[in-house]
This record gives sequence, structure tokens and C-alpha cells, in this order.
Amino acid sequence: MFTKTNEIRIETSTICNYRCQICARDTFRRKQEIISNQLFDSIVAKAHCELPHVNIATISGFGEFSADPQWRHKILIVSKNFERIHIVTNISLLNQEDLSFLLGHISDIRISTYGLDETTYKAVHNSPPSITYKAIHESIQFLIQNKNPHQRIILNYIEVDANRHQTADWISYWRKKVDLIEVWKPHNWIDSKYYRDIDIQRLPTCGRPFNGPIQIQVDGTVNVCCFDYNGKMVIGDLKSESFTEIFNGDRMKSIQELHADNNADQLPLCKICDQRNSHKSKATNIIYNSRFPINKRIHATSTEYDLLTTDDKGSEA
Repeated sequence: MFTKTNEIRIETSTICNYRCQICARDTFRRKQEIISNQLFDSIVAKAHCELPHVNIATISGFGEFSADPQWRHKILIVSKNFERIHIVTNISLLNQEDLSFLLGHISDIRISTYGLDETTYKAVHNSPPSITYKAIHESIQFLIQNKNPHQRIILNYIEVDANRHQTADWISYWRKKVDLIEVWKPHNWIDSKYYRDIDIQRLPTCGRPFNGPIQIQVDGTVNVCCFDYNGKMVIGDLKSESFTEIFNGDRMKSIQELHADNNADQLPLCKICDQRNSHKSKATNIIYNSRFPINKRIHATSTEYDLLTTDDKGSEA
């Protein structure tokens, strides 16, 4: 087994209908596109064959998955090949029929919603005029009322100046209505959108080159992590290579060696990435988690909740 992770993340869209304050879309340089069904099916088939230990598929990326007209096909394919399906979405393009379809095939849905009323929501998300907070709220309520006990609805809130006045009320309103809520301060986008200071003394590695998750971009290329939103650290291409070839290849081995030997600063993106900040520093950026203590949450990615233990009390707001 050449990778420890049990999760594969597939970016199906780099198109998004939002222009959120905290997003680096203004400096996004990759092509805005949708992954083809043919390429998607091929990637899933390769993963099923080569990675029998991978049982979680996350559909997310630098775009809104439901901007893809063929998203239902892709959900069907992953649901037949993986035990858990995790979706990241702003939910704005999904009607109740769509939501019912999702509830028939996925395990987790993580929704970004950074406000508690129309004015604040639009100020942070910069959503189109046709989208209302009322509709978003109704869609979340539909999911709450129709999900099964084994599914999780997760709400994510990023605190900025425009919504800070609502943070406590947002926590109070949602924390007992859904399965998990998280409130974070925004992260940097490596070479864009600087919100966090870089520690002088940092961790040798963020862990991602060794522990994953496997990160596949919309064109079939594989990079080291999701923070590399412009795909500057590509380690292979699934259109012409296997997972085995990519993860045993020279590019990946070189990155792993630099991280293992405390030489990650030789990699231009890793040198300036806030994900190598100390655990103490990372903990200051989590404002609230409704189930998991902060000192545990900082050691896990956003889809590793099954690996955490819970005190069912969450962190302090």
C-alpha cells in the first residue's frame, strides 16, 4: 500500500456561481471546466482496482460540484464504488428533487453558509441576486427533515469582519439542528489571500505528502494537497498513468523526502504555507466545533471525523 489515506478527493468542477470574500478565485489560473464522464469513470475504475483500502470519496474542489450538468451520473458512480460519499457544496443550485437524490446516495454533505440573514449571507458569499438566504435555509431544513440516522449534515462557517457580529447567534441557532457545525477563521491560500501569520518555528511537515488525502484535479492530474489551488505541485496525470506509478514516482518521492528531512522550505509553496504552523497556532484559528475538542480536531482533515473521539460537548464559542 503506497498511501496510508482511505480517502480520495475528486474535483469535478472548477466553475462556481459564488465569489466568496475568503476565496482566491481572483488569482485562480487553471481552466474553468467540468470533468468529463469518461475521465471521471476512468479515475474511479482505477481507484477501485488499485486502492482497495480507500473507502471514502469526496466530491469537492475549487468549484461548485452541482455546476456540472452531469453531477448525478458521477454521484451514482462513486456510490457504487465507495462506502462513504462526502459532498462539499454551497447548496444554492440544488432543488428538493436534487437533495432527495443526494440523500439516496451519499453519507455526508458539508454546506458552506456564512451568515444568518440575507444581508450578511450575501455580503460574505457574494452570491448571485437570484439566490436568497431564505432558499438556502429551506434547503438545509429539507435535508434535516429527510436524512437518515446514518447521514451527516455538516455546516461550515468562516468568520470575517462582515459576519463576526452573527457568529455567536449562528452557533446557537444551528448547533443542535445538524450533526456538526464548525466555525473557523479563514486560512491563507498559500500565495494569495493572507489571513494568518506564518510561524517563525514551524512543523517539518503538514503530513499531507504521507497521509493524503489523494487529491485529483478536474483535468485528471494529481497534486499534493487542496491548498495548491492552481496546481503548481502536480505529481502525475491519471489520463496516462496509474495511481501506483504516480505515488511511487520521482516527483512524489522527492516531495516526501524533503518533508521527512525538515527541508520542506525548499518547495516554494510549502515554504509559505500556513498548514505547517504549530498545532498551538492552528488551534487559535478554530472558533467552535460542536462535537470535537479543538486539540483533537486540529490533527484531522475535514473528512476524518470517524477517526476522532467526541465528548459531545464541542468547543467553547
